[in-house]
Amino acid sequence: MLHFLRLGFSAQRNHQSSINQELILSSMEITDPYQAQPGETLDLAIHSQVFGVSGVDNCPPYSTDDKESNKVKRALKSEFGVSIKTGKTQIRSKPYFARYGSDPSSSTEVVAETLPLAICRVALLIAQ
Repeated sequence: MLHFLRLGFSAQRNHQSSINQELILSSMEITDPYQAQPGETLDLAIHSQVFGVSGVDNCPPYSTDDKESNKVKRALKSEFGVSIKTGKTQIRSKPYFARYGSDPSSSTEVVAETLPLAICRVALLIAQ
């Protein structure tokens, strides 16, 4: 009986490892930061590209949590020397923006449905 339990645990761990590897690979495949969707894939991309942490263990929900997205803002300032401005737009479907750069002709701005998502989208652009 113990042998079967060990095999089941091993198979479960291997399955989880396979899922983790797929998530890591998909986080590296975000081709359009302007359209990145909130969730694990985006969170892993931020975890890796902004914070330099690889792996899926204890990856915070940067793209859906206000507190965690503020950590991203602080990391962009400390690690990349980039301050971003955030705020509200007049666009009903995408009411939040995040922007870096102060010159209107050369600044980059993203819009999103939530503030954490806007911060993560602009972070991907900065970290590329």
